[in-house]
Amino acid sequence: MGNKEGKFKKIFEEIDTSGDCKVSLDELINFLDPNQNEKLADLLMELDTTEINALAENVGGGVLNMGMKNDADQDGKFTFEEFFKAMKDNKDMNKLILKISDV
Repeated sequence: MGNKEGKFKKIFEEIDTSGDCKVSLDELINFLDPNQNEKLADLLMELDTTEINALAENVGGGVLNMGMKNDADQDGKFTFEEFFKAMKDNKDMNKLILKISDV
């Protein structure tokens, strides 16, 4: 497993709070909720209003796009392979996830 793929595997496991080896949109949204993710809350404290608004638009669209585009079997959850492909397809979401993960 490559270095970047290994990082995303750890992030995937961090997001998968149910432990079912799949990430639901709810788990992803919870990971991206500053009320539930202290690292994201800390990151937001460093940004100005314009940056926060741009981030919110990108994340909201990114999560919805991931759900429609990358859930190959349309079961409402991502396997690691689907999640990793989504991260490769959306560079902005990729950067954000890496910044707020524990990896």
